[in-house]
Amino acid sequence: MLCTLKIKLMPTLEQFHALLETMKRFNQACNYISEIAFRSRTFSKTKIQRLCLAWQGMRVRKRLRMKFKKMVR
Repeated sequence: MLCTLKIKLMPTLEQFHALLETMKRFNQACNYISEIAFRSRTFSKTKIQRLCLAWQGMRVRKRLRMKFKKMVR
C-alpha cells in the first residue's frame, strides 16, 4: 500500500538560505553533468554515472562542493 503525505516546510530564515543554496548547487551539478553527457553522447543513466565517476566525479565534487552520492541520483 502506498501512502502519500502532503507537508509544508516552515524553515527559519537561516534554514531557508541553506536550503536555497543546496538547491542552487544541485541544479549546477545537474547542468554540468548534462553537458558531460551531451558532449560524450552518452544518455544511459548507468553510463553517465560511470563516466562522471571515472574522470569527472572529483571535478564536479570540487567545483560544486557536493558528495558524489548526491550527484548520481
